Amino acid sequence: MLKDHNFIKRIGFFFIDEAHFIVTAGEPKPGEKLAFRTAYGKLAEVLLQLPVDVLVALFSATLPQEMLQRIIKSLNLPRDLTDTFMLTTKGPWPSSEAHEGFLGPQGLFHLCRGSKD
Repeated sequence: MLKDHNFIKRIGFFFIDEAHFIVTAGEPKPGEKLAFRTAYGKLAEVLLQLPVDVLVALFSATLPQEMLQRIIKSLNLPRDLTDTFMLTTKGPWPSSEAHEGFLGPQGLFHLCRGSKD
């Protein structure tokens, strides 16, 4: 499908749910040759084939700042053209804390409106 230019030009958003998997499953662990799920580590290759104005949105309930920075670097996302937003989870589990997410240029505005215009 990524070789079909008519298909590619119709892509408006690139959503990655469970974005922490890019690091936790997409990168080999120390001492291992291959990652558990190598496809997660290759998402940057997919992004390179998309139009430059496609909005990228990463979502995760477990995305601490250090991991977010590794993901941004892994996907070659331009930090100066990104917006981040933070949602606080309130639950009984020990990991209930604020986590930062990532959305591309003016992404939250466009996501709320439901369009790229």
